[in-house]
Amino acid sequence: MNVLLPRTLAEALDMMSRHPGAVIAAGTTDLLPRWHSSAVPVPEDVVLLTGIPGLAVMARTGAGIEIGACATHAAISSSDLVRRHLPALAEAAESVGAPAVRNAGTIGGNVANASPAADLPPALLVHDASVRLVSPAGERLVRMDRFFLGYATPDIGPGELVSAIVIPVPAKGSWSRFVKVGTRRAQS
Repeated sequence: MNVLLPRTLAEALDMMSRHPGAVIAAGTTDLLPRWHSSAVPVPEDVVLLTGIPGLAVMARTGAGIEIGACATHAAISSSDLVRRHLPALAEAAESVGAPAVRNAGTIGGNVANASPAADLPPALLVHDASVRLVSPAGERLVRMDRFFLGYATPDIGPGELVSAIVIPVPAKGSWSRFVKVGTRRAQS
């Protein structure tokens, strides 16, 4: 396996075009177990996004609260910005797996995998979040409620990658909570 380490978003997109079968990754918390168990074949090339400055930034912007695709669950759950404006998202991020998974797993991967078992999408959906996708052709914003096309099928086109999640700032006086419901107590 060739691990490609872009330093900029433009470089990542260039690597994707030069290696069309490459898998895009950050925390690899979903990918490594699948590769290890042979559930999916190990790819020839992986474009690892974690070295790109800005992809882990969380900030309030004119569009709302933007969370970079490489922001980890641990960073999201401890962010004052997220805890203040999006408490359900902070609680969802805090509920993800074990500490090792929370420290490595990212919001971009949690959303891009389109797993029905993912913890963050329900909290993002109630906050009317959108997914920012970038490609050599530009960028597009897809509302989260239109992003999941089916089981493990996100609306990510060829040459696109998730760069951020954009969430409108909730109205003053609104509140949210996240409660994980299930009978399983152990980590999977």
